[in-house]
Amino acid sequence: VAPPVPAVPAAAPEGYLQRRAAHPTRLLVKGLAQSNPPGTDPPEPAQRVTYRSGDLELAGWLAMPAPSVHRPIPVLVYFHGGLGLTPHEFARCKPYLKAGFAVFTPTLRGRNGNPGNFELVFGEVDDARAAIKWIAEQPGIDKSRIYAFGHSMGGGAVAMLTLYPDLPVRLTASAGGIYSPATFSYWAEDEDSKDLIRFDIKDKEEVELRVLLPHAAEMLHDHIAYMGTEETTTHNNALALQEHAKGAKVEVVELRGDHFSALDPALAKFLSRVRTDTTRP
Repeated sequence: VAPPVPAVPAAAPEGYLQRRAAHPTRLLVKGLAQSNPPGTDPPEPAQRVTYRSGDLELAGWLAMPAPSVHRPIPVLVYFHGGLGLTPHEFARCKPYLKAGFAVFTPTLRGRNGNPGNFELVFGEVDDARAAIKWIAEQPGIDKSRIYAFGHSMGGGAVAMLTLYPDLPVRLTASAGGIYSPATFSYWAEDEDSKDLIRFDIKDKEEVELRVLLPHAAEMLHDHIAYMGTEETTTHNNALALQEHAKGAKVEVVELRGDHFSALDPALAKFLSRVRTDTTRP
């Protein structure tokens, strides 16, 4: 009788998309982003809309520019920072409306009364992908001029979108949203942010699948990383991302201010960039 052939261990998946598909998140704590989420009534002139992300029906606010604007209409998809979308966050985007852009501000799972668990840049990336695909199918939208911008955790989600080949996004940008594995280790030890870490911080896959930096060479969409001069840690992350990106261009733009005060100048800079952008041949 021939000796048994030893089993060959399965090869570990390579690449972000393969690793992501092979590793559903394992949350140690399940629940909403916060116990009292902000209200979901949209401010004028936005209307409440819904989009689907997997089995979840999620809400968002959509505002269209003046009817005189020629169609098709370019669109800004803005992903808020913090734990909920507020009218103040939407108001930051009004200059885009005046410039002839539609503005879509999605809310994500576990926020603003939405179903699902807060996962910290994991399932939220699926929501961000779904939101962009949804707006691309809406009447009058220019599918070739969809721009995604995110602040803080929203910026972290937008950064991850650069790894997906099937996404109809022309240019992505973030303000204070380029994280590294060390970012989450710091948060886990900080009294003010430790509640955000609801997975095993010692699990390498759980950590690395939430940040772009380890996958910089796989980027497929161009990204602008706006950084406040007082944001030294994430600034270094952005410079490292710029150095290691292969398939996409990463531009680091430094602006005076900190994590919050640099946001409005970043949105203004991004508007100057995209309003003169033209579709590719």
